[in-house]
Amino acid sequence: MRNMELKTIQCMILGMISLIGSAHITTAEEGDVIKGLEFARKECRFCHVIGPENPYGGIGSTPSFYIFAENWDRYEERLASYYVRNPHPARLKKPLPYDHDKLMAYVKQLKRPKKSD
Repeated sequence: MRNMELKTIQCMILGMISLIGSAHITTAEEGDVIKGLEFARKECRFCHVIGPENPYGGIGSTPSFYIFAENWDRYEERLASYYVRNPHPARLKKPLPYDHDKLMAYVKQLKRPKKSD
């Protein structure tokens, strides 16, 4: 019985440590994602669908952020330099590095809402 109690306590401690560690990481990542969404609302929503809040927004010929997220390997490099790609230079000034990193964090985690049956 003593051995079982010790293993239970060890598992509880390991679980608490992993929760504390992941909570710290998650909180930082969530902050980046929220700031990325704020940047997208300010700078991107006029031409792109940026998420569930503007599903019918944007311009028809521009890819949605869902497309970027679903094809991250294809679009990561393009997103990293979007502000020098037409038509962005005419619309935007170069974002500050922290704005850009936050935008990338937001787009990367974006998931298309599931259709209801």
